[in-house]
Amino acid sequence: MAAQMTFQRYELKYLLNPAQKRAVLQAMDGHMGLDQYGRVTIRNIYYDTENFRLIRRSLERPCYKKKLRVRSYRQVSSEEPVFVELKKKYKSVVYKRRLSLPEGLVSQSLSQNTPLPVSSQIGHEIAYFRSYYHPLIPTVFLSYQREAFYAVDGGDFRVTFDDHILYRQDQLSSPSATSSNVDLSQLFSDRDFEIGYDEESAVHIPLGSPSTCDSDAVTVDGSTITITQEGTYLLTGTLEDGMVVVQAPETDKVQLVLDGAHITSSTSAAIYIPSADKVFLTTAADSDNTLANEGSYVAIDDNNIDGVIFSKSDLTLNGAGTLTITSQGGHGVVSKDDLVVTCGTYEINVSSHGLSGKDSVAIANGTFTLQTGKDGIQSDNEEDTEKGFVYLGDGNYTITADGDGVSASSWMQIDGGTYTITSGGGSANGEAHTDNMQPGGGMGGMGGRRP
Repeated sequence: MAAQMTFQRYELKYLLNPAQKRAVLQAMDGHMGLDQYGRVTIRNIYYDTENFRLIRRSLERPCYKKKLRVRSYRQVSSEEPVFVELKKKYKSVVYKRRLSLPEGLVSQSLSQNTPLPVSSQIGHEIAYFRSYYHPLIPTVFLSYQREAFYAVDGGDFRVTFDDHILYRQDQLSSPSATSSNVDLSQLFSDRDFEIGYDEESAVHIPLGSPSTCDSDAVTVDGSTITITQEGTYLLTGTLEDGMVVVQAPETDKVQLVLDGAHITSSTSAAIYIPSADKVFLTTAADSDNTLANEGSYVAIDDNNIDGVIFSKSDLTLNGAGTLTITSQGGHGVVSKDDLVVTCGTYEINVSSHGLSGKDSVAIANGTFTLQTGKDGIQSDNEEDTEKGFVYLGDGNYTITADGDGVSASSWMQIDGGTYTITSGGGSANGEAHTDNMQPGGGMGGMGGRRP
């Protein structure tokens, strides 16, 4: 099917939180269907004058405004097509006219201010726009994940959801600006970003000596608390020389909310997850929480538990509080599957790796202070070369590591963030690196596969 080149439609935009999005999707059920493309990554380069005339005009919210951009809906090479789009908006009506041309040809034409090799009405309109605002330069790269829905009754009504929004203001003239190494929809789910919870329906687990809970999904055996079913569990108080275990069916998702929770184990993990589909560890807003191991790990089953948080399942850390993790004899956070962090403040002081995910470590944002005897952030999968990767979207990182600041056995991508890294044994043996990362950047203190 040939791509549509002209559009005229009304556009209304709303900012939704995850709960509101779920409510809209529920209301759409039976009336709207996901279009044939499913969830896609849209990549745009926007062009403007040197004094940002177009965006300044747009911010004034005029009844008429216009813009020029280059757009792709997937990763492209210089030989593959992208769209050159002239978009105008009068009141609430959007008029979009576009050309489909090879990326390399478009990049060359726009960077050298030469005409596009097209003789058509749309081509003439784009040429006039470029001439009127000459010279136009690339000013921002913007990407996001989109889900588009159509009306099942055949009407023209459409609903789109855009999230995982990223931007950069450099590396705008090369083919890489319209491509990306990472499909963020495969790294982060909507729920990874959801830090809310219903305190009334959550299962409350007051930690203490002894700990108590009247839920059938929770068993208490001395200082060991075991959670066996899907749900949200609110942990408060202090548990000395004990542990919280999540042993749920492999189809169950479990959320642990830490709200002033302090758990210490002398011989094992403070939180141990032998089985579940996925566990979300959420710090409550403005809460301070601590998890610690006092220096040794004694085997309790066939798993080699060696971290303060140790998970055999996918693990997500998020929240609006602070989590402090210490261990004199092991790692900080270990996932033997995928480790995701979307927000929160983390202070980790351990003798081995700080954050470790066997299949991957994907961080969207957060504040991290890591002091580690090995790598600060690490992913290593020797069995599958497509795994063992690290993705850092944004965040503030202060890492002092005897090993690498960040290490990945397969690949690493950094799209933003602020980094201060001292690696390889401190100032006597390595360099301290401070950088404000723009998307696609690289920096010192990063390592590949370690022996």
